[in-house]
Amino acid sequence: MTKDTTFSILGDSFSTYKGWIPDGYETWYGAGDTNISGVAETWWHLLKTNYDMTLLCNCSYSGSTVCTTGYEGMDDSQPFILRMKDYFGEKTSSGLRPDIIFVEGGINDTYASPVGKLQYEGWTKEDLKNSLPAYCYMLDYLKRHNPRSRMICMISDIISPTLQKGFVEACRHYKVEHLFFPPEESDTELLKNGHPTAKGHRAIYDAVRKILD
Repeated sequence: MTKDTTFSILGDSFSTYKGWIPDGYETWYGAGDTNISGVAETWWHLLKTNYDMTLLCNCSYSGSTVCTTGYEGMDDSQPFILRMKDYFGEKTSSGLRPDIIFVEGGINDTYASPVGKLQYEGWTKEDLKNSLPAYCYMLDYLKRHNPRSRMICMISDIISPTLQKGFVEACRHYKVEHLFFPPEESDTELLKNGHPTAKGHRAIYDAVRKILD
């Protein structure tokens, strides 16, 4: 990695921080939480600082699912498969195409969304209400519109085993790199109120660092 290396994030609450995500996006960190003392302790800011990389866009939204089904069966207004089109789609300026795209999601799908089945083409609106078809649709879209970007899917230990297995199979199908990152739900040292502490973010950073080094 060099200081000229750029990266962007498509994520959920684990990757948010107030003032570092698009206007109007819901955040968890930097909004009165006590998990960390500042943005410098987030996994991605550690990456930015220690690798001297440039963050182009942190397209992360707290509570968001990959698919269009959110909590209590309601439509998710900002699912991954919608937000990606604003920052990683055909209308995105070529100057904003990152060298690396980190996709950190699926945690909220575990609690909120139907699983569905892996599906690599012919997606309908109904299909995309389910997590696995939506995950495939997302990877297909990101690959097609960002062919020169290195894509790394981050799969949390919190995500259900069924979704984890499906996400890995989808990554293999689309030839996308993936990594697993802590903490588990039972790890109270790394997790507080369902979100990583400073030590938790350091553990996530360490997991990312292993795939970059």
